[in-house]
Amino acid sequence: MSRMLKNLMLICFFIAAVPSASFCQTGQVLTVRILNARNGKPLKHVRLWLVWFKGPQLPNVQTNDAGIASFDLPDPLPRGRPSISSPFIGFCSDSEVSLDQVLIKGIAGRNDCGAAKFSGNPNPGELVIFGRRLNIFQRIWNLLY
Repeated sequence: MSRMLKNLMLICFFIAAVPSASFCQTGQVLTVRILNARNGKPLKHVRLWLVWFKGPQLPNVQTNDAGIASFDLPDPLPRGRPSISSPFIGFCSDSEVSLDQVLIKGIAGRNDCGAAKFSGNPNPGELVIFGRRLNIFQRIWNLLY
């Protein structure tokens, strides 16, 4: 087979493998920023899960160097209350916030574990959460109990 024909077949294969634009469309984006409760610095490279009670679980997302993780929310949003979790982080705020409020104006959670505060205003669609890294014994304890 000629080289030109092989290249053409390869291009056709890639075009067929890419899903249509309507398949790739998602709803809104939820941005979660995790800050250290003690000093306010971002918690880097931590896995987060976003799940709904009686609903879907989105793929886990890792925070970047700024402590930010972005979740592509399904459209339409499932019924029920979403929850963010991680086996590596102990969250320092037990207050429940509405996902609708976060998407409209952004929410900065309070810090119950330390003195650090979030300086600034969260953007619409941004949730700021304070937390602390768990050591291996705390992770095992949370897993078992």
